[in-house]
Amino acid sequence: KERITLFAGVPTVYNILSKEKMPFFVRYLLKFLINIRACISGAAALPEDTIYAFEKRFKVPLIEGYGLTEASPVVAVNPLKGARKPGSVGPPLPGIEVAVIGEDGKKMPAGEIGELILKGPNVMKGYFNKEEETRAALKNGWLYTGDMAKIDEDGYIYIVDRKKDLIIIDGMNIYPGEIENFVMKHPSVEECAMVGIPDGRGSEISILFIKKKDNTVIGKREVNNYLKGHIAQFKIPKRIMFIEEFPKTATGKIKKTELRKWKL
Repeated sequence: KERITLFAGVPTVYNILSKEKMPFFVRYLLKFLINIRACISGAAALPEDTIYAFEKRFKVPLIEGYGLTEASPVVAVNPLKGARKPGSVGPPLPGIEVAVIGEDGKKMPAGEIGELILKGPNVMKGYFNKEEETRAALKNGWLYTGDMAKIDEDGYIYIVDRKKDLIIIDGMNIYPGEIENFVMKHPSVEECAMVGIPDGRGSEISILFIKKKDNTVIGKREVNNYLKGHIAQFKIPKRIMFIEEFPKTATGKIKKTELRKWKL
């Protein structure tokens, strides 16, 4: 009787739907989407290719947003009416203030990467019975998200990576998201994730895990050649592993903690 008008999902869902080849399923889905004004993606980075493929097939806007449980849970989303910027999670919602800060706690200028912090009526009061964690997350009214991001001159937020996922090799910072987003553009790659594993010398070794698309062929040499000339040499992963499936959370996020257990 009552039909939904908004649909929310993770990038993997939209990626699968944009490539589903069963005609009867596609026809059913088109009927289901007839009243949908927009589809919203969150929980992980949304590849631009997925946006274009999904919108071309279903004629429904696919917009990316950002949020976290501690912020009840939505913080930003690309507007339905107005400029949508692929790769961005959009500007903050009304009433929410955001900033990007450096290691010294000072606000970074537009376009510079730092930790995303925010304040607003949607921010939690604290973690139940966890005073230490609350003090670490809430400082002077600001929620420290643990997400590395940059904000452009129009106020649009670009999530770069989780702070804890930062890879440090010989003193050089590597944000896995940059490499992952580029690798995802390869026509033979279904999913990928890059992690750093301690090398026993006080540094790390970067490992890129790749799940290939069905009926495609791709090897380590092709991946390396694909990266060269587009990614700085020190950012190119030292090792490349192909796997059948990624370990994931209930919300569809890749469990990088499990990937880090891989033994060198």
